[in-house]
Amino acid sequence: MSNVLFMHDMKKIEKCFSARGDLLEYIIMDIILQYNDVVGSWTLKNELDILEIHIGTATIGRVLKILDNKGFTVPVSNKGRALTKKGIDEVLKTRSRIHKSILSNDIVDSVEITHFDDLIEVLSTRLIIEREATRLAVQNATQEDFKQMSDALDQHRMLLSNELDDSRAGLDFHIYIVDAAKNKFMSAVARLLAYEEHQIEARVPSLSAKKHAMEYVNVHQELLEAIQDRDEERATRLMEEHLNQIIGLVKRDREITL
Repeated sequence: MSNVLFMHDMKKIEKCFSARGDLLEYIIMDIILQYNDVVGSWTLKNELDILEIHIGTATIGRVLKILDNKGFTVPVSNKGRALTKKGIDEVLKTRSRIHKSILSNDIVDSVEITHFDDLIEVLSTRLIIEREATRLAVQNATQEDFKQMSDALDQHRMLLSNELDDSRAGLDFHIYIVDAAKNKFMSAVARLLAYEEHQIEARVPSLSAKKHAMEYVNVHQELLEAIQDRDEERATRLMEEHLNQIIGLVKRDREITL
């Protein structure tokens, strides 16, 4: 048998477990599930060797006893172990958690910003998401959403008037618009992109876009009013123009630094 269901790099799987014992328990159960039969210690050892997890049969035996005690496996005469219904459910649940964790980590790695080109890509992705989110926000925003946007605007104005760092406040306003779209996947991606964008803004204080903060507050006010008026055309146009202007400024900054 080949361990084809271990699609991910083993190092990525290891990062999903806080203890090596938990990792071994999961892998042993997953191997048994793949066989869909009773599996003995020597077969498990061979499969673990293929995965470059080199442990002895005595250690495997100890892990199997732990799994027996947890109700995940059951001994079948002297042939080996089979999974219980509880064990099968545990494997499937853990598989799903691993896939989600690795996917999440891969997404974070893919959007980590290291230079201007990355920032432009992030902003361009934000444009696609936030243009649609704005359209949905016009349809779905509640009074609570309007209050959050309004509070973010007040916070932004206060920070600017006191000459304090305002970069997070501007991003927060955009996040509240995406939240108002009532699409949890949009909200999750928007928060990830905003976080990465904030990181590079903190490292590059000379970004031209920072000089337009008060102008952006005014644009945000117009955006809020358009969404409150349920004016889809005006709201989406304002969002597109707003983000395109920021993208243009970053592109200009990139040319200057070349």
